[in-house]
Amino acid sequence: MTSRRINRNGIVLYRGPSLIDGRPIVVIATGLRKHSDNGKTGHMVQTWILEPDATTAAPTRTICGTCPHRSGACYVEWHRAPRAVLRCYQRGGYRDATLADFRALKAGVYGPVRAGAAGDPAAAPDALWRILRPRSGYTHDWRNSPGLRGLLMASVDTPDEARRAHAEGWRTFRVVGLNETPATATGAREIECPSEKVACSDCGLCDGTRMGARAVDVVASIWIRAHGAGARKFLPVVRS
Repeated sequence: MTSRRINRNGIVLYRGPSLIDGRPIVVIATGLRKHSDNGKTGHMVQTWILEPDATTAAPTRTICGTCPHRSGACYVEWHRAPRAVLRCYQRGGYRDATLADFRALKAGVYGPVRAGAAGDPAAAPDALWRILRPRSGYTHDWRNSPGLRGLLMASVDTPDEARRAHAEGWRTFRVVGLNETPATATGAREIECPSEKVACSDCGLCDGTRMGARAVDVVASIWIRAHGAGARKFLPVVRS
């Protein structure tokens, strides 16, 4: 990397091997000074899990594991914000986080943290997320990441998979196809994401096992209709 002007809106939280396949990754937090323009999430610190030496940001196995939506149904627009964050990192634009930075993030000084604006948080050490205590975050690698239970939601693809995760003590987040009806979308212990009414930063329902949404008085798992860049490519997933 060649050093240039430091971008004070972001910091490097982790630089090391992916816990998925051992290849190098970097975790970067942005939104320390200027909040994201993402109206759905609201004002949150965004964390990006990227491959530091990649020519462009892309949903590879190293950072996304076995997520079945890597092939096109992913909601992330990888050619936009993730690519910009990666390029800034590669030209030396972000400094390393200090102990004071971690304390400030944990205390919510910059606002609530979103784990994995791009990439699966399971690629990074569990200890990182235990420090940051994210307001929202999901992992498709929940079967192999018991240390994240209670911190993140298990990202599941079918009602049956949701029930399996529930049995293992996870709360779940499930995306529903555009053509699925509410009757097929709902299931035991699942409610619809209230994102049309409240931003993630003010909600807290996807806060692992904790509750934060003011309008919901029961601990439940979440389903949401396909959205974002890959919404029209989303198809129900069947996995054993």
